[in-house]
Amino acid sequence: MSFAICSVYRNDQIQELGRSGKQAVTWYLENQIQETVRGMAQSVRPNDEIVKFDSGLPDYMKSMITNDLKENFAKSYLELKKDSNFQYYIKDLKSGKEYGDKRLRDMSQEELRTSSLLYGLIEYDKEGNPKIFGDFDDLDFQTQSLTQYLHYFDVTQEKGNIVTYQVNDEKFTQSQVVIQNPRQMKIMFRIPEKVVKDQGVIARTVYDWTNYTQFSVIAALIGTLLLILYLLFYPISIVEEVNPFLTFKK
Repeated sequence: MSFAICSVYRNDQIQELGRSGKQAVTWYLENQIQETVRGMAQSVRPNDEIVKFDSGLPDYMKSMITNDLKENFAKSYLELKKDSNFQYYIKDLKSGKEYGDKRLRDMSQEELRTSSLLYGLIEYDKEGNPKIFGDFDDLDFQTQSLTQYLHYFDVTQEKGNIVTYQVNDEKFTQSQVVIQNPRQMKIMFRIPEKVVKDQGVIARTVYDWTNYTQFSVIAALIGTLLLILYLLFYPISIVEEVNPFLTFKK
């Protein structure tokens, strides 16, 4: 039995994730995907404004926030760009230029869905409003505040929906610094159905979930087996000692 348990736990093949598994992996990758999408847009049009500032903020703070955002977006994008389990395609709808894997361009949404473990398709219009399809269609790709991205800021005060941040001696609210969506851009990405086991963030996330579920099933089976054995071989002498009336004969 121990050999069978080890062989199941060490299995390198991805088991069927199921609905809950896909939701879990999507949740784990949520921030990475959102930042990667913005990193993709930034790589295509690096001069586009990515943050809209309130006029009351000093220039040095605007520069610091912008640079940190760009660094975060670029880091997430480059990490997935190097990942063998991540494929992407970008089209600048303004210039017509294309980037990434052009095979995705020719795939229908149905093909993407059936051949991918997870996939996403986002198309931004002239105003930056997105149309979102795929497994990440419930994520918030709308214009966002700093809350999700600049985690190192000290939150000094919260009143209802108003959050105040502090950097050095400067304070500002999240409404004073708003991240801008890309405009006139189409972005597609997918994780292939067969995930290659490597050291990339996608493989680690998927295999960690697979191993966790396999281990949970094995632990539950072992626990059930031990309980059955315990009930079958529980010493009758202990039963008599605890409750002698169970064996009392008239």
